Amino acid sequence: MHILITGGTGFIGRNVMTDFLKRDSETSFAALVHPGGSIPGTGTPERVTYLRDLREIKTRPDVLIHLAGSPVFRIRPFFENIGEIRESRGPYTERLFRGLAAKGMLPDTIIMAGSTGFYPPSRIPAPENAPPGTTFPALLAQEWENAASETLAELLRDGIIPRLPRLITLRFSTVMGRDGGFLKPFMLMRRAPALIPGAGDYWISWISIQDTAEIIWKMIQEWPGFAGAVNLAVPKPLSVNEICREIARINRGIFTLHIPAGLIKLLKPKTADFILLSNTARPEVLTDKLGYRFLWEDFGAFLNSL
Repeated sequence: MHILITGGTGFIGRNVMTDFLKRDSETSFAALVHPGGSIPGTGTPERVTYLRDLREIKTRPDVLIHLAGSPVFRIRPFFENIGEIRESRGPYTERLFRGLAAKGMLPDTIIMAGSTGFYPPSRIPAPENAPPGTTFPALLAQEWENAASETLAELLRDGIIPRLPRLITLRFSTVMGRDGGFLKPFMLMRRAPALIPGAGDYWISWISIQDTAEIIWKMIQEWPGFAGAVNLAVPKPLSVNEICREIARINRGIFTLHIPAGLIKLLKPKTADFILLSNTARPEVLTDKLGYRFLWEDFGAFLNSL
């Protein structure tokens, strides 16, 4: 199985590639690096080739795993990379699909990233068929998904592709793992403050990096008939305060410091919604339709395993 992956140098992409390469000696990756991104200088795994440009692709992939997307929140005050955030999602997805289709390289299976920010802010987890929200995170997620489906429909209509690929949208919640994402800075801190935006009483859904890789593998190998959106989240969301208390139990070298919500909104008027609003989702498709059983559902037990 040959896989083209975008976002392969990021936390999720690195772990997915490592997991797949361990599972199957016949799996190989072509990792397309987003313009401006860096290619690892050393330690590149066997059966992984890093590419700078679509023109370097010589073999039609069996699967496209499209994870590329600029970070939605950065610490730098008064800096909000809204243009970059948007461009790296919908427009980049359209260019990627069109570029692959023009070369006859668009695969029959596309697995792409989305976000549970798609839904209205709520402490009640939303299933996949819930209506979309109207916040900036929700509109951004909708733009991304619409760009993918509309581009594929246009490619089919114009006769550039003979049929629609199987499109799976992974609506990511907060992905947890030791070596990146939300948890990494907390696990490395020693006698340092863990900064909590606002009161910390908003709720978020989460999923382990191990479950993330497992689900993507099953989408390819065990659930070939599935297409559509799927929430990557464990059934029970947690408040940020609960998460930080559990982390402090494991790493006693940290203490929490709350940043006033009003200050965050002043410094980050657009992207503050990403970290101040409850963002929860229910994995109805995974548990009810596909019968998936999570490797990790209890956050405390998951932390103990790290």
